[in-house]
Amino acid sequence: MGTQARDRNSLGVFLQQRHREGDQLTLKEFQLNTGGNFVMVLDRNGVQLDSKGAIHCASGEFIVWSIGPNPGPG
Repeated sequence: MGTQARDRNSLGVFLQQRHREGDQLTLKEFQLNTGGNFVMVLDRNGVQLDSKGAIHCASGEFIVWSIGPNPGPG
């Protein structure tokens, strides 16, 4: 994964490749917090991934989305 997943210019190509390889994420839990921040648990082939992110409320665009296994401080 590495830098390809972190570079916005190559992110679309990276996600398309993961999709072609059959990668699927299933949303198991979701909690929206104040200010557009959220936490969730995703399942990838039986592996539970703690994830978090933030959405710009006015535009509805993702500001950041970090998928586990260790997405950083809460």
